[in-house]
Amino acid sequence: MNGAEYVSPEACPLCSDVARRLRLSVASCVVNAPPYVQCQRCGLVFHHEPRPRPDPPLSWESFDRYTRWKLPTNRVRLNWLAQYASVPRGRAVDIGTKDGSAVKVLTEMGWQAVGYDPDQRFHAFAKETYGVEIRPDWFTADAVGPGTLDLVIAYHVFEHIPDPLPWLFEVWKALKPDGLLQIDTPNLGNIHATQICQGHAVLYTSHTLRQMLEKAGFRILAMTECAPGSNRTYDQLGVVAQRSQPKSVSFSVSHVDRVASSLLASPVEHFPPSPILSVRIYRAVTRRMVGAVRRFRYRALSRKNPSA
Repeated sequence: MNGAEYVSPEACPLCSDVARRLRLSVASCVVNAPPYVQCQRCGLVFHHEPRPRPDPPLSWESFDRYTRWKLPTNRVRLNWLAQYASVPRGRAVDIGTKDGSAVKVLTEMGWQAVGYDPDQRFHAFAKETYGVEIRPDWFTADAVGPGTLDLVIAYHVFEHIPDPLPWLFEVWKALKPDGLLQIDTPNLGNIHATQICQGHAVLYTSHTLRQMLEKAGFRILAMTECAPGSNRTYDQLGVVAQRSQPKSVSFSVSHVDRVASSLLASPVEHFPPSPILSVRIYRAVTRRMVGAVRRFRYRALSRKNPSA
């Protein structure tokens, strides 16, 4: 498949460029920040430093606290997906399922769902709490059968993958011709300080995420910078994509990618207390700013052309 060959650590994970790099400075409030760089051909921000140590063990109480908010969050995510998913309820896979709550919701919605997660700390909890199956393996198309899946979801997994194109190719092979992929990942356009960490190998804007999916052979059905299930402060990207024919991508750098260095240098440190209020404020401020710019331009044109 075009563009899905293995990408070496020295090359850009998206466009394979090996020359043009911009080292990005990270805010001092971020402890042990990895050395992020930006490809100057496509705008992708990434690093290739290995994680220093594995995750520590978790207690049963921490599992319980973790899954209380994950279950309703995953219901919101999958209800948003259902607005764009016209495929019948068939086989579904949740990659990086953790506590298994997304598999539970998929099962309730009528999907034949299974989770994949090599992190076995969550498996016993998921089995006892939700009665769902989690396979302790890395996801591959051969493991599920090529062309057999109707849906693949991956919530906050994509940013952990240093070489995303080979991973997307495995998903592409596993999906049916009209199969769907749903991804949630941090939004570099409004990045939170906690999202700048060693485990997040690649940080996406909506532009670089679109380029990545299209290069891997997916067609974007819906994308939002206010991902469903998040705290609605524009720090999460949500996307629904459908398997399509691969096509060549003309790489470019968006206006948001051009200011990536300033975004990492001044990340969001505290979220507003009310998720609904933050959206209303954002929209109100945006409307007023756009209106002010239009009035300024109109007055400037009027002064130049008094007879107009």
